[in-house]
Amino acid sequence: MSSPTASSDLFLQPSTVDGTESVLDVFLCSSPPSSSDLAEPTSSSSESIPVTRRPRTCWVFNHMPDEDPEAKYYNNSGKEEWRCKYCSKTYAKNGGNTCIKRHLFEKHAKTEKSSRENVSAKRQRSIEHALQLAETQSFKRRKLNTTSGDGHSLDGSHLEVLYIKFLTACHLPLRLVECPEFRDLLNYINNDIDTWLPTSHTTITHWVLRQFNSMKEQMKSRLHSARTDIHISCDLWTSPNCLPILGFVGHYISEDGRLESPTLALVEVEEEHSGENLARYLQELVEDWGIGSKLGYIQMDNAKNNDTMMREFEDRKYRNTLLPNFTNFYSGIRCLGYQLQCKAPPDPMYRPHYQPVRTIILVCRSS
Repeated sequence: MSSPTASSDLFLQPSTVDGTESVLDVFLCSSPPSSSDLAEPTSSSSESIPVTRRPRTCWVFNHMPDEDPEAKYYNNSGKEEWRCKYCSKTYAKNGGNTCIKRHLFEKHAKTEKSSRENVSAKRQRSIEHALQLAETQSFKRRKLNTTSGDGHSLDGSHLEVLYIKFLTACHLPLRLVECPEFRDLLNYINNDIDTWLPTSHTTITHWVLRQFNSMKEQMKSRLHSARTDIHISCDLWTSPNCLPILGFVGHYISEDGRLESPTLALVEVEEEHSGENLARYLQELVEDWGIGSKLGYIQMDNAKNNDTMMREFEDRKYRNTLLPNFTNFYSGIRCLGYQLQCKAPPDPMYRPHYQPVRTIILVCRSS
């Protein structure tokens, strides 16, 4: 089994389950194939060397329809092109970006400064969200030091939320707070920092767990108030430090009508990777989040132990009153992206529709 992506936030925003681009994204964003693309691969004596493309840094790519500046578009001839976000104008990507910059400035009054303003606005929204989160929490906080300032210029609850978000997003150590140089920098920015920021990493650990539990309760509330059933995609992979990690991602329409896909759990699998053992983790997940009555489909790849996991999970359902709506084994479904990667899909249910779907994808990515 392949892997889901582990995000650095306390709760992961959803992403792909296997840690890579989905097959549809690859099809839609890569150059059109030749007629030999659907043929069986031929053996070669020399291994191909993967080509690493430099990331795009020019600001004009922030004004395309897709928010991802690395998104690629192709015309009917298969040539890469730039598409305007604000009108139907396109430019062939075979040279510099001068014409694109002129178009954005003359037609839409967009400049490089506009991109910076968008970044600033996004940053401000992130700060406002952190402040709103802090206002909903009722944790008691005390001043740690009153010798360097009165602490009135900072709010302890806001500082806690923003600092934990900073640590988790940047993968920084908890002991950073004990670094004298780091504290000197913060004290230079605001001399009230010592009033609210702890000097021990053990207190920061307590902050992390407290924020995690607070956000988990908010996520539970969103799950329970969802308009649809909670569908789950799961995958197992080996981390770079050789730990078997089983990831679960939920998919649902929220109460305010948004499609959301938060990561619900990343657990280290102990003992063997049998279906019986994996079913235990799936049941613990459903019980922990309290979503048994709203459980929908469970998506996975074609590994044999997944079939065993679903059968074992079905057997456990009859011994567990938290899963009243989960009725049969067929609530497990296959990964479409995995099927499309195969020359012949192993699941018989996909075989009659396999070639038509691939034809549609080829037409879409060349249009």
